[in-house]
Amino acid sequence: LISGVGLGGIHGHGQAQVDELPAKRQEGVIDKFAAFVHRLEEHSGARWIEATHADSDQCSRWKDAAPILAVIDERQRSLSLPPIVVRVPDPGEHDSAPGSKQNRSHHEYTCAA
Repeated sequence: LISGVGLGGIHGHGQAQVDELPAKRQEGVIDKFAAFVHRLEEHSGARWIEATHADSDQCSRWKDAAPILAVIDERQRSLSLPPIVVRVPDPGEHDSAPGSKQNRSHHEYTCAA
């Protein structure tokens, strides 16, 4: 059993939806994501897991991160381990202001994680 895990800018293999992808990049994306999530369903658990993810993150989108976090949390609970703690940093906690030249994708929050 792992003692603890900290996650930041959560993303998996593929994406949950292809609505914002160009057609030439859509093939296999949902299947890859489903296989990734299925692997997470078997994780061995940890005494604590904290995830930090900005809801405005455009690089690792919240709509892709949310199902990943849900599966990890469900597995934690099935193993009678503490639920995952999800922290959403405020824009002021980003390394650079969201939308600025250094943080156009709202993905720069390493220090907050």
